[in-house]
Amino acid sequence: MVTETEPVKAVLDELRSLQGGRKIELPDLVIRGAKDKIRELKAEGEPAREASQAIADWLVSGSGPEVDVAAAEEVKHLGLVASYDE
Repeated sequence: MVTETEPVKAVLDELRSLQGGRKIELPDLVIRGAKDKIRELKAEGEPAREASQAIADWLVSGSGPEVDVAAAEEVKHLGLVASYDE
């Protein structure tokens, strides 16, 4: 038996109602929920994966943006923090 917190009970009650009171199969719910969560996490990770691929392409091809070495040195030595207009 699974303890049903209020939010869980509410959604399971709705599911039971739609199923005509039939027993809810926990493995089915877990599989469906896990697949949904996997899709969600993959979708969130797509922009990061694309950005990583772009950086890798820049490094391999040498076609990335030009590095401002003087600015990089200044930040490294002074510990500057970006202050963007909001």
